Amino acid sequence: MEEMMKVKIEFGELYYAQTKHRQRIEIDEKLRIRVYSLAEKMHEMFREGITPPAEVGKHCSICSMVDLCQPRLTKKYRSVANYIRSAFLESEETE
Repeated sequence: MEEMMKVKIEFGELYYAQTKHRQRIEIDEKLRIRVYSLAEKMHEMFREGITPPAEVGKHCSICSMVDLCQPRLTKKYRSVANYIRSAFLESEETE
């Protein structure tokens, strides 16, 4: 937003719907550098076709994306290739 609007944003707020709690986050130079660095890593992984493994945790039970993410598949199969291989073998067994 800072780049688009050409303004300096001093703080933001995260709202947690489940707890109805708002957390104020100070936006300083250290945070900006961290965000730029993480964004660059994300773009690099995208260019290289890398999907990082999901990290399974207690947070998964309240996550709205758990059905899309399916973090337990990462733990069980370790790679997309293993998942596809397993799914293919299962489909052959049912035929």
